[in-house]
Amino acid sequence: KVNQDLKEAKRRVDDYARTLEQKVDERTAELREAQRELRRLNSDLEAKVHTQVKELERYREMRRYLSPKLTEQILASSDLQNGQPRRKTMTVMFSDIRGFSALTENLEPEEIFQLLDHYISQMTNLVYQADGTLNKIIGDGLLIFFGDPVPVADHAQQAVKLAIEMQAKADELRHEWLQYGFDLGIGIGINTGYMTAGNIGSPSHRDYTVIGHQVNVAARLESMARPGEILISQRTFSKVKDLVDAEFVGEIKVKGIKQPVCTYRILP
Repeated sequence: KVNQDLKEAKRRVDDYARTLEQKVDERTAELREAQRELRRLNSDLEAKVHTQVKELERYREMRRYLSPKLTEQILASSDLQNGQPRRKTMTVMFSDIRGFSALTENLEPEEIFQLLDHYISQMTNLVYQADGTLNKIIGDGLLIFFGDPVPVADHAQQAVKLAIEMQAKADELRHEWLQYGFDLGIGIGINTGYMTAGNIGSPSHRDYTVIGHQVNVAARLESMARPGEILISQRTFSKVKDLVDAEFVGEIKVKGIKQPVCTYRILP
């Protein structure tokens, strides 16, 4: 009887060992599958993080130039050409504070910074409301264009409308500048034509901008504009003549362009 009990006990131990071995094999297989799934999830997560980082980089890059509304619109539609140079009809605007160098000679840097910061903040808000692209801020000067990266059918009208609003805002800010003994006045030049927009620079530092002879025309018009004045080219005038009052002021020569550029002044 004792021998039979021992045999039965051994049988049960053998059965348990076989069952345990089977369970270990099954658990090992489950762990291996879980490990494979974890690796797949990690790979997917890494790819997703990489994609999100790229999206954030694109978002930050566009936020340098565009209003939040346009930035979200571009990201939602994937309507972005990665900054590849492209030639298209656009309207470009330059603005500059007249006599600003004289102001810098009489004020402390902290005072100049405060005035400029408030001025540029107000002008930037206007640019974003008009769905313009704020391309560059150079000291007290602004470079703005319409028609890229989001196409705008009435880019000339939008640019002139913005220029008028900027002059009105400058009038509002004048009292603040008068406290420092300086009368705020900005000159604005606008031109419409074919230009090339895209990224320029090295892999470590690239800048999105617009170049071409028609850009130079707008810069030349801005340099000629007196405080409170908006000068536009013939091409821009042809797009807005039914919307604003303007007068012919003469022709200008611009380097790289053979024919003189007819110039018009926007009337109040």
